[in-house]
Amino acid sequence: MSPIAANVIFYAANLLYLLAYVLLVGWPRSAFVTRKWVPLMHPLLLAIPYAVLAGPHLIAAIPKYCSLAGVALLMTDDDIRLAAWLDLMALLPVTFSFVVRDLVARGASRVKITIIVLLGSAFAPIGFACFAIEKWLASRRSAAQANSFEF
Repeated sequence: MSPIAANVIFYAANLLYLLAYVLLVGWPRSAFVTRKWVPLMHPLLLAIPYAVLAGPHLIAAIPKYCSLAGVALLMTDDDIRLAAWLDLMALLPVTFSFVVRDLVARGASRVKITIIVLLGSAFAPIGFACFAIEKWLASRRSAAQANSFEF
C-alpha cells in the first residue's frame, strides 16, 4: 500500500476513534450511541480497511502468531502494523460502550461516566480499573443501604 493511502487510513481511523468517544461522553444515555453506532457501525467501518490490509497476510501469518519473535517479525510489515492499530481503534470503543451502558443502568452521574470513558480512551487499563472500583463501591453502598432498612 502506498504511504499516502496508509496515512489517510490511519488518520481516518483516529478520527472515527475520537468520534466514538465523543459520542460516548456526549450522549451516554442514547441507545443509538451505546447500542448501534459504537458497538456495531464503528467496528464495521474499520473492518473494511482492516480486511484489505490484513487479509492477504492472514493465512501466511498464522504460524507466526505462535511466538513473540514471530509476532515481532510480523509487525515489521507496515500493512500489518496499520491493521493492528485499526483493530485497537475498533475494539476499545466497543468495550467502553458496554461499560457506559452498565454505568447508565446503575444511575452513575455524567461526571463519573465522563471520567471513566476519557481515562479509558487514553489508558484503557486505568479506565477499566476505575470502572471496577466504581462498580464495587456502588455494590457496597447498596448493600449498606439494604442492611440499614433491616430491623
